[in-house]
Amino acid sequence: ADKIIKHRFVINRISANSMETRGCVGDYDQRDGRYIVYNDIQAPHALRQVLSEEIFRIPQNDVQVVVGNIGGAFGLKGPVYPEIRLCAWASKRIGRPVKWTCERSEAFQSDEHARDNVTEAEIAITNEGKFLGLKVNSICNIGAYLSADRNILSTFLNVGCLAGVYTTPAIHTTTRNVFTNSNSTSPYRGAGRPEAAYIIESMVDLVALELGIDKTEIRRKNIIPVEAMPFKTGHTYTYDCGEFEKNMDRVMEMIDYSGFEARRKEAASRGKLRGISISNSIERAGAPFPETVEVRFDPTGTVTIFAGTKDQGQSHDTMYKQLLSEKLGIDTDMMRLIDGDTDKVSHGLGTFGSRSAMIGGTALCVAADKIIEKGAKIAAEVLEAAAGDIACEDGKFKIVGTDRSIDIHEVAKIAYDPMRIPKGIEPGLAETGIFKPDTPSFPNGCHGVEVEIDPDTGKTDLIGYYVVDDVGNVINPLTLKGQIYGGIAQGLGQALMENIVFDPESGQLMSGSFQDYAMPRADDFCGIKVESNPVPTKVNPLGVKGAGEAGCVGALPAVLSAVTDALSVYGIKYIEMPATPQKIWQAIKEAKAA
Repeated sequence: ADKIIKHRFVINRISANSMETRGCVGDYDQRDGRYIVYNDIQAPHALRQVLSEEIFRIPQNDVQVVVGNIGGAFGLKGPVYPEIRLCAWASKRIGRPVKWTCERSEAFQSDEHARDNVTEAEIAITNEGKFLGLKVNSICNIGAYLSADRNILSTFLNVGCLAGVYTTPAIHTTTRNVFTNSNSTSPYRGAGRPEAAYIIESMVDLVALELGIDKTEIRRKNIIPVEAMPFKTGHTYTYDCGEFEKNMDRVMEMIDYSGFEARRKEAASRGKLRGISISNSIERAGAPFPETVEVRFDPTGTVTIFAGTKDQGQSHDTMYKQLLSEKLGIDTDMMRLIDGDTDKVSHGLGTFGSRSAMIGGTALCVAADKIIEKGAKIAAEVLEAAAGDIACEDGKFKIVGTDRSIDIHEVAKIAYDPMRIPKGIEPGLAETGIFKPDTPSFPNGCHGVEVEIDPDTGKTDLIGYYVVDDVGNVINPLTLKGQIYGGIAQGLGQALMENIVFDPESGQLMSGSFQDYAMPRADDFCGIKVESNPVPTKVNPLGVKGAGEAGCVGALPAVLSAVTDALSVYGIKYIEMPATPQKIWQAIKEAKAA
């Protein structure tokens, strides 16, 4: 290498703070000898397995887990917390249901936290700015207890994202996990991907500063071209598809990158500091684990979808119904979605890691294809045609090339009528679909952020926020934007204000309420413009990539990069997150003194 650039990063500790705190009800059924647990966990079937096999040591069919609507989860509601098993145990002891609800102040002290890493990074480059190698050493605080492998998943599972969207040929990572007297950590929206994106994008910014090259040009020099796909990165992953440079070019247009210097001068005339960032991101989503979805018609012709995933506010109800409507041509008002009840849903891994549309959605389509295949046989008998001549279109089974058809709801009724169902066809119209991808997908995108800082107070105002995301084929643009917005809010929250603080002498939690732990609010944001650049993946038949964590992955590096750019007039290259007004004001004061 001609140059080696080194930097030390601190990624602070945060708390998920879902809208609904954790809670559970244990209700032991004395007559049937069964534990019934009402809870807000992300993986109901996993909870049933743990309670039956590891806690009470009873058959799984002696445990029922029911999970209703969840007011946010983000990884926080993945583990089997002690209160769940205690409510079930206590209910059997006293013969009555036992309810527990976590108070917000208790949540800060008992919930699993997230992030909390110290990272030493080095990047090797040529004088022209070509990336040759990256070395990253991280120390990750996993708290006081290792109760499950999930406590360390975020620290190593997604280190491959350190490659970013760049051609860096050699990358090496060392991760050390340490115990401290603090809450255990667990996956939180992004689960290692925002941290990786922050490290690599910050190092790219430092390379640009070192060489005096525009930050977008240094990215362009090293970005993976479309024609190189599939591309084996320098660290773990092989990207199957993506148009990274196109994402960046479009964001630069949206934010008017070429006109920024004029806006910076105008802000300076008002005594303000303007900063801009163009930050690329990529993540691994939809790990190759199976998911199960059942599509069941009843004798009246209406449909129930039984999903093994668990909705936490992502609009699964809309997504699954929309997909089934497109497959079968049925009005969504004729459908019902059931999830979260282990007595009703045969199996499921739950919702985590941006997997529901990609894997659950494909499982639904597998089940729908089976419905079409069986329905075509019934329709063929009724219409007196060959099954090969039957097509399913617009909610009807039609004889191809004619106007003769039968409604799919009528086919469902025939399937349950012993007097009408054709001989040799099994009664009923219910099918199960299971799908397991061979590889994950790689959602990617580019975020452009413009901020303005008041040097007298250190306060940062968001002026413009622009995103181009590639999440593959888009199922529902409205709910997709909701996911991106929510992820951005959480990324910005950590970048500018959220922070778990312990007193270093006593270990006392000092940010134990919303008076001390600053959560972002509506007036902390500006309008956010989101566009899609879908490049369909072939790792699943729908061509979709995960979207749930994309906003958070991109926001963390983008917001902090814009802040640092605004402060660059003072020679400030780095500010430790969260970039609070106090930290920014202090950094400006020290820079002026120097």
